[in-house]
Amino acid sequence: MPSPVAIDRAIRSQRRFLPLELSSPLIAALVVLALVIWPVYVFPAGYPQPVTFALLLAFVCVLIKDPASVAGMIRKPEIGLIALFLVYTLVVNAIFSIFYQDPEPLRNTAYYMQVLLGCMAINYVLRTEPTAPRLLTIAILGALAVQFVTFAVSVPVQGVRATLLFENPNQLGFFGLLALAFILLLQRYTGYPAIVSALGAAVSVLFVMLSLSKGAILAAFALLFLYLMLAPIHDRRWQRLRPALLIAFPLAVITLAVIYRDQIAMLGAVADRLAEIGASSDDSFAGRSYIRIAIWPQYLLFGAGEGLLGRWEYPREIHSMFGTLLFSYGLPGLGIVCTLLAVVWRRNSRDFIIYFVPILLYSVVHQPMRQSMMWTLLISLAHFGPVSGIRSSGYARKR
Repeated sequence: MPSPVAIDRAIRSQRRFLPLELSSPLIAALVVLALVIWPVYVFPAGYPQPVTFALLLAFVCVLIKDPASVAGMIRKPEIGLIALFLVYTLVVNAIFSIFYQDPEPLRNTAYYMQVLLGCMAINYVLRTEPTAPRLLTIAILGALAVQFVTFAVSVPVQGVRATLLFENPNQLGFFGLLALAFILLLQRYTGYPAIVSALGAAVSVLFVMLSLSKGAILAAFALLFLYLMLAPIHDRRWQRLRPALLIAFPLAVITLAVIYRDQIAMLGAVADRLAEIGASSDDSFAGRSYIRIAIWPQYLLFGAGEGLLGRWEYPREIHSMFGTLLFSYGLPGLGIVCTLLAVVWRRNSRDFIIYFVPILLYSVVHQPMRQSMMWTLLISLAHFGPVSGIRSSGYARKR
């Protein structure tokens, strides 16, 4: 927990846009750097990216500075369940790596090790830095700025799904979706003007639309609708306007798409992409490789391990987080992750619905489990649960 001196410094710095009073400047700087370079993919798919190295270095610094806190974090239910999932994936993937004499399944466990250590580094900053919401907001805005500069320099071809600094459009769409969730979640804890969050949210939605990812587009609009419906509003005038906004928002989206789809190429591309739902070859049980679960149900008990796709009649990754959990790690793996979701739900049910249910909707048709930022969003929801609705100055005093 932050010391009284650190809290006093945080309160004095509330009028500053940049939180300069930090109890662990190096660790905070590494976490901010990791989030800023989050969208930068330098190495081929399947290899650690720059964000991984920054988060691992931050964790090493935490381990050196405050080793006792590492054990304390493991005892927290949300971190402990991620660690338990890591151990289970290690056991299952080791068995199949030895049996097939191929290290590929263990590489997937290495991803989850990176997820765990990264979540612990960010959780440490959340717990020890009273101005952590501002740090994370600035970092997410920085990541959006990196992508926006890339977009401005190399405008994507009309009608072609954009990737920018990512390797495929779905990664860009999921980045925009997660950035939107973080920006809106943190807004009420930072004390920043609403225009800051509005700009960040607008740019996030822009990237979701540029990706033309059907799952990300639908999830982003679901998130915005849930935000309008459930987010806490302290201004009574806005409270009275909420019912009108809930009706106006979907009508405005539909109207813009219908009227301006020919004038604005991106709106036309998004409308055409959404019209393909159910008609595309990958929008089917077999196209998403769910059929593997039906053909080899014996693996539902303990899992078939992750990877080694050449073993199967349909050698594609299951395009679903839940499908991958169930087939690769069986009922125990799915049960551990569902327990984690239930823990976060109990600690912060309203924000879980607003910010993570859309992520779960996306995860039905995509496999984002190796994305550290998805797990970090869960950790953040659990952290803010006990102080949900308290603004930044109150948050600093509370923590």
